[in-house]
Amino acid sequence: MSVSDTSSDFERLLSRFMRSCSRREYCTSDIKRRLSAAGDSVHAERLISALKKDGFVDDARYARSYCRDKALLSGWGAAKIRYNLVSKGIAGDVIEEALSEVDDRAVCGQLDAMVSRKWKEIRRRHPELPRSGCVARLLRFACGRGYSYGEVMESMERNGL
Repeated sequence: MSVSDTSSDFERLLSRFMRSCSRREYCTSDIKRRLSAAGDSVHAERLISALKKDGFVDDARYARSYCRDKALLSGWGAAKIRYNLVSKGIAGDVIEEALSEVDDRAVCGQLDAMVSRKWKEIRRRHPELPRSGCVARLLRFACGRGYSYGEVMESMERNGL
């Protein structure tokens, strides 16, 4: 393989990833994973550097977008969002900054709606369960979504449950 073949392969890859990154956000680990899955890990570091330099890949921007989407659209709590971003290799300080930018009132309202909806569902499906059993089921559900015990209990109080 000649130097021009290698250069043209790199340019082709760069062009392909620029198109992908212009359509949606990717973090550095997403790009690495896609490259290794395609068997193109030879140019990985050079490609990632070029994408970062041109602003196509930015882990902080990715973290902000991810936090906003998962908190407001998917209804996830901070713990689940943090765990998933850590697994993607995003730095802890970047994660905390991104989480701090999420609108707390919107998240609180979403948690309240989720708790109320799930409470009604549990009571409808399991009318024989005592209140403590319903609370335990609700807590397991909400904690699985990434909310803390305290957040769920406060939401239950606000909902009068």
